[in-house]
Parts: sequence; C-alpha cells; structure tokens
Amino acid sequence: MAITNQIPPQERKGFFIVFEGIDGCGKSTQATKLFQFLEDRGIKAALTREPGSYGDEFCSAIRSLIKHFQDDINTLFLFLADRDYHTKNIILPLLVDNNIVLSDRYYHSTLIYQLDNLIELIQSSNCSSKAVLEQHGIYNMVTQLNMVASHWLYPDLVIIPTISNMDVLKQRITKQQSEKDELSIQKNYALLDLYQTSYHNLPKYLKEKGYEPNTEYLFVDGELHEDELFQKIWATVRNMISKTVDEQVGRPTL
Repeated sequence: MAITNQIPPQERKGFFIVFEGIDGCGKSTQATKLFQFLEDRGIKAALTREPGSYGDEFCSAIRSLIKHFQDDINTLFLFLADRDYHTKNIILPLLVDNNIVLSDRYYHSTLIYQLDNLIELIQSSNCSSKAVLEQHGIYNMVTQLNMVASHWLYPDLVIIPTISNMDVLKQRITKQQSEKDELSIQKNYALLDLYQTSYHNLPKYLKEKGYEPNTEYLFVDGELHEDELFQKIWATVRNMISKTVDEQVGRPTL
C-alpha cells in the first residue's frame, strides 16, 4: 500500500510542475521558457533540475559522480541521494514560500531510465525483461525507493513533450552531442521509442499503485516550433495557477 503525500496541505502553498521526456524532446527549453515567462510578469517562480540542482554545491557534486559512474548500478542510488536532498532542501521550502516550482526531471526519469540499467544486470536468456522485473519485485522496489527519496511529494502537473519522428530526434540529439559520442547516440536511438512508450504508460501504473492521486499529465507534440509548443503548455499551466497568480500580483496580463 502506498504512503500518501506527507506534506501538510496548509504548508504547500505553491505549485510543483515537472518537465519530463526523452532526450531531445525539448523539455529543458520549455522549462526555461516558462520560468522566464513567469518571472518577467512578477510571478514567484523557481527553476531547478535533477540531478544537480542549479547552484547547489551538494547536488552539483552528486551530478559529477553520476557522470563518473555512468551506467553502473551505483547511479540509481546517487539519483536517490540527490532527490532526497533536492526535495527536502530546495523544492519543499520553495513551495512553502508560495513559489511555482519548475523541475527539469524528477522521479519519473529514474523509473524510466535507471530501471533499464537494472534490466541489463538481471536479465537472463530464459526470461523477458518484464518477467524478470516482476519476479524479483524490482519495479515495485525502485518505485518505493523513489517515493521515500522524494518525501512522497507528487507534482501537480507533469509536462511531457513527445517525438514521433525519429529523424527530428536524431537531428536534435546530434547537435547536442560531440562526434566521439556517436556510438552512444546510435545505441540510444534504439531505446528512445521504448522509453517514450514507457512514459505514456507511467501515469496509469503510478495511480494503480496508489501514487500521484491528484497529479495531472500533459503530453504535447514536441515536434512543434518551440513558441507554438510553449503556448499549448502555457494554456494548461495558466488554468492551473490562475488563482495563485491573482493572489500574488492581482490580475497581470498572462
């Protein structure tokens, strides 16, 4: 049985919005655009990320360690350590202070990406990946560990840009990577579609397990021009935060 969100409602005054999705989908660009948009209008907002929250020495150190270990199983526990510190010392105080907190990735990424590393470690030739995970209870275990590390703090909204055209995705990722990473890029292409499917299935899984009872998900077309994509994201965010914005700064032009 899942343990419910343990933050007293009277203490959680802000909104928590998470940007998720596969590499190259445009989530970081949109998170930054939304933060700048809110800040320019005098709305209390904060932009953070996982792993390695911006400007925090502890989180930055963990981010460096994660790059060192790469695909090692230690990466999972480093992500959990980062998430515990990040949630407790950065996200929660900002929410209590009535900020709209935007996070570039959260526990959803671990449930999609780090589980793939565990599959490779325990997969046998006689069992499918799903069967192995179910047999060993790995998926439930990793989910529960993530909820503990996140202090059962669920987002109000999870925004996931999606990419259906792999050629578009290849162009974006190639621009972000150096030539020496070419082999890694080619390997990732084969997994990205699987990860994207997993993102679509994740909301149902979490709700069936008793997590995220009030979390909303917005899947948007990541192939749109970034300004058009932002307008679609903003339409949803505006409806969600309108009351809080009115209380903070009256009725600004949003």
